[in-house]
Amino acid sequence: MNFLFAATSYIIARVFSYPIIYVFRGLFGDIHIGLFKYIHLNYLYILLISFIILDYSQYIWHRFNHIIPFFWRFHKVHHSDSELDSSTAFRFHFGEQFFSQFFRFIVVILFFIPLEFVLIYDFISLFFIIFHHSNIKFKYDNIFSNLIVTPYIHTIHHSKEFNELNSNFSVIFSFWDRIHRTLNKRPDISNIKIGLIEMSERDAKQFWEIFFWPFKKKIF
Repeated sequence: MNFLFAATSYIIARVFSYPIIYVFRGLFGDIHIGLFKYIHLNYLYILLISFIILDYSQYIWHRFNHIIPFFWRFHKVHHSDSELDSSTAFRFHFGEQFFSQFFRFIVVILFFIPLEFVLIYDFISLFFIIFHHSNIKFKYDNIFSNLIVTPYIHTIHHSKEFNELNSNFSVIFSFWDRIHRTLNKRPDISNIKIGLIEMSERDAKQFWEIFFWPFKKKIF
């Protein structure tokens, strides 16, 4: 089921996003905006700064999806999975991916981030997203979570409990949550109930029902 969502979201989003970013950068190329039009740094420094900017923008976008009701209508499809594993990393509604690309365009234009750096970030971040959605356990997870997002802290984010659901928004670097005081850690995650409190495990596996959620007048 999660890979059905992947077919209607990730693939569609990636097919259209990079060409549009390329076109947008071309259209705005002569306009004097964008951080990297004014600073002259080594290629690797620009790559590092771009990586940090893109990761922080993902944190901001993730919080928007939880705070703004309209975006939550789409993002809750991701949280409806009652069994957290690596496939959950692909369980995104195409509507969320569509709006996320517009947010990405704004970031890319404001900082004039090279397209190849966007590709590099997306390639690396995808591996991190698959990793921190996985149900693997390793000895030093709690230690690594001080720097990067691990299954330990992201499992908390998929909790049915409101305070845990609205925490741990980071994608790669976990310190964004620490800076904004949205980091949530608990000693034991084995008893966390995954999913949405308003729906049953059976309903969470009805693809077309969930697919059309965001377009209904009333959804829980």
